[in-house]
Amino acid sequence: MPKPPLITQYSVRVPGKPGELTRLIGLLAHQGIALRGLVAAQDGAEATVHFLARRDQSLRSRLEEAGMLLQECEIIQFDMPNHHWELHKLARTLGKAGINIISLYSAVEGDRLMLVLAADQPANAMELIAKMGFAPEYALC
Repeated sequence: MPKPPLITQYSVRVPGKPGELTRLIGLLAHQGIALRGLVAAQDGAEATVHFLARRDQSLRSRLEEAGMLLQECEIIQFDMPNHHWELHKLARTLGKAGINIISLYSAVEGDRLMLVLAADQPANAMELIAKMGFAPEYALC
């Protein structure tokens, strides 16, 4: 049985204007939050910032008090061969099972692709990823 996740993905919607990312990063710094990863992308008048951090109810409260809309997702980490078809097989397998990939972070280490994945059905995604021969686990950094 997998250990319970300690790291979560926070997805925060902010206005897509100068200073909003600074406001969010400042709030995280004042809370002493050590980030494990961050990506931000603007979509029209809004931006979404996804970041990985230790699950913290007071952080959630502070973000909500600051008027930020957020979502938390459990994340799964694993590695696979860095081959052009492997990621396709993963996406196809999850998609055929009706599992939506919410976000995906990756890094290359030698011939391995290190992945951090958030899905709308994390337990089912973990089971399928294991059936594909990989060793998924909840991110426990």
